[in-house]
Amino acid sequence: MGTCCSSQSSPDAFEIESLPVERLRGLAEDNEVIVDASTITEFAKRLWPVLSKLTEGIFVNEVIPKVNKVLPGMFNISLRSFSIGEKPPRFGQMRIIETQGITSAQDVSDRLRTILPFVWDSQAQVDAVVAGFRVGVQKIQIKAEILVDWGPILDQYPILSGVGITMPDPPTIDFDLTGAASIGELPPIRSSIFKAIDGAISRAMVLPNRLGIPAGRERGVKPWVVTGPPPIGLLKVKVISAKNLPNEDMSGQSDPFVEVRVGYLGKHFKSKVVDSSLNPVWNEMTHAYPVYTLFQKVHAFVSDSDFWTPNDAIGGLKDIYIHDIIHVTEPKEFDLYKKDGTKVENAKLTLAFEWRELKLSEPSEVKMARESSLKEGPTDFPHVISVLIDKVIGKPELQEGFKVGCEIPLDDGEAFEFESSYAKKEDSYTSQFIYKRVLKKMDEKKIPIAQQAEITGLTKEQIEQFRKGFKVHVVPEFDIGSQNHAVMSLAEIQSKSLKLSLTQAGRVIDTVELPLAKQIAE
Repeated sequence: MGTCCSSQSSPDAFEIESLPVERLRGLAEDNEVIVDASTITEFAKRLWPVLSKLTEGIFVNEVIPKVNKVLPGMFNISLRSFSIGEKPPRFGQMRIIETQGITSAQDVSDRLRTILPFVWDSQAQVDAVVAGFRVGVQKIQIKAEILVDWGPILDQYPILSGVGITMPDPPTIDFDLTGAASIGELPPIRSSIFKAIDGAISRAMVLPNRLGIPAGRERGVKPWVVTGPPPIGLLKVKVISAKNLPNEDMSGQSDPFVEVRVGYLGKHFKSKVVDSSLNPVWNEMTHAYPVYTLFQKVHAFVSDSDFWTPNDAIGGLKDIYIHDIIHVTEPKEFDLYKKDGTKVENAKLTLAFEWRELKLSEPSEVKMARESSLKEGPTDFPHVISVLIDKVIGKPELQEGFKVGCEIPLDDGEAFEFESSYAKKEDSYTSQFIYKRVLKKMDEKKIPIAQQAEITGLTKEQIEQFRKGFKVHVVPEFDIGSQNHAVMSLAEIQSKSLKLSLTQAGRVIDTVELPLAKQIAE
């Protein structure tokens, strides 16, 4: 990286790119290290001519189609012009957190973790036509924290088995609308654009989704360890009560309810509405949220329920990180803040938390747990199901690109689902010429056919066909390495199936359903 950093416990500066393994061990033992990220900001500035074109492509090809998908047909957006602007994002100081030391390649929980604040006050200009009206979007502002996992860390070369880049929570997004949308003539536009931008970013980069760059496959580290590590724990939030809420109704009272969210994929919880009260009591427990890092936040917001008009926002929590509340054993009062950051005077929200840490078990323990968990215990007890799509073996036509979809219907009417894509690549498996040349060289060196098969990935029968001059159809393998996780009750595991679908060019070409209980038992 070529940037200097310092620790509160050690004032010495050093170059990140020249760190020996011993110093990396020292970093892993520090509680917190602060890294100057000005070099990263400078890199972004220098690379912005290229990065801006990539960002424009994402907006045109991803965001706009998603907006049109959720809007009524008459409100579909037609772009007239779009420019991302010349202003690159800025990065704050990077912190090294949650480190656990250096262990063997088999310990998938061992990582060097950094968190990097990110702000982009863009100069983007969007000019579009919606339902015959000219509509513009400008001054798009995005604030987020970027989480970078370096590892798992190996005790051998290449030391870092990969890099995973993600966001602990959805970014904060704001923008200005011009034209008809700015004066409220098209009320669905703002919320739809917001949801589309937020969704496009979250589906790609918010936990448990991440950009993974594996580097240590040859050392026995699977790509999914980098791209989709499992959750570290489960969190339940008990919404107890609130007091001194401001009155939002003409009657001098409010009809408050609370919404709770943890993470992007975690299901939103909504409490009951307490009629005509400024000091409501709920005593309701949320479902279990999967937690992937202690730097995720707990989001809780109090609103006033209105029947004829949109609900009035009262206030919510501000920067409540999970690492601050997992050891809180008693109910705790929290101040409430408006969306503009100002404090709601005297208003308090009382919450309690139930934290359960998850740990990876030895294979024998996993087997015992599988055998017993499907037979014993309460059926509503939360379980974490990990779904790994390792590879797809199929026809050469799949080289043109495809998508693998995964879906599990849940009892509440919602569904756990995720999708992995394979982009078109040059076919390195079906080149008859290359195979013939390689096999000929190995024959000249008198390498046994069994060893030739191991080296090339061909079967002995395919090698014999090559020797006879026949064309050989080699079934290609497509590495996916995508993993995701669902929180389900035991009853759901016992009764639900996992549905996998293979799609190419918008057409479903294959599907399969796998009973969850049977897959876990095996």
